[in-house]
Amino acid sequence: MNNTTILELELTENIKNFINTVNGLEFQENSFEITITQKEDFKSIYLLKAAISEVLERTDRDGKHFLQVNLKTGDKLLVTDTLIGFKPFPVAKLDMNKIPKVVTTPDCISVFEAIEECLREEPMDFEELDTLKRVFTGIIKGAELIGFDMNEEKTWLKRLVLTTNEVA
Repeated sequence: MNNTTILELELTENIKNFINTVNGLEFQENSFEITITQKEDFKSIYLLKAAISEVLERTDRDGKHFLQVNLKTGDKLLVTDTLIGFKPFPVAKLDMNKIPKVVTTPDCISVFEAIEECLREEPMDFEELDTLKRVFTGIIKGAELIGFDMNEEKTWLKRLVLTTNEVA
């Protein structure tokens, strides 16, 4: 067994041990990949073991433990007791300082609901709608970048636009 394989096993074991102590996540693995599933929204992240460069134990301001998983791409994800956090992807014409530095997949639902609400308002605030769409896109792309499958969420916006055009 070479050093890389030993390191992969060690890093994977650190993640597995943490997830076994929490209630909101499930862990699965095969020879090459790990899967972490969030019970809250049943979204899964798929990570190649070889893509993980470092696993750090951290504590938040409230004293709760979480893991920071650094990937060889330079991307990071935060594994908490219930969710996996990640950086939203920078989107053109979106002030990234106005949105959280770390988001989760359930944030897509909140932003999508805000988009629906914005579409119902009279008069419609097109600037707000554009900003919300950009935030939604940033979350989707950030999630995909670290290994989430977000195809279903991408269709939400397309269906909403089609439905809105039919009503108009």
